[in-house]
Amino acid sequence: RSWLLNAPSEHAENAKSKIISLDTFLVNLVGDRGRKLVKVNMELEVSGEGILDEVTKQKPKIRDMIITITSSKVYSDISSKEGKENLRNEIKDQINLFLTKGKIEKIFFTEFLYN
Repeated sequence: RSWLLNAPSEHAENAKSKIISLDTFLVNLVGDRGRKLVKVNMELEVSGEGILDEVTKQKPKIRDMIITITSSKVYSDISSKEGKENLRNEIKDQINLFLTKGKIEKIFFTEFLYN
């Protein structure tokens, strides 16, 4: 009976979104001579048939893109609610450019700290 709970289902995967957690990001922001750090944890809401496997295979590329985008920001770019929303959208749009089996629907910041 328990095998039914663990059996992967492409149909179920396509039927609704899934959440993928990423490891913590610790990134220097532009300016302040490397003294401004941001620590970010995020989760990706994804949809599409085969997307979980694709994101797993592309994780190094996804992490690199997130680090590159985040490290190009100054504190004032991301310190407001609007700034965080812009960062979410930029990350989502850039990653969706190379995903072929689905897409990122939303990005959730589960932790966002500055030093």
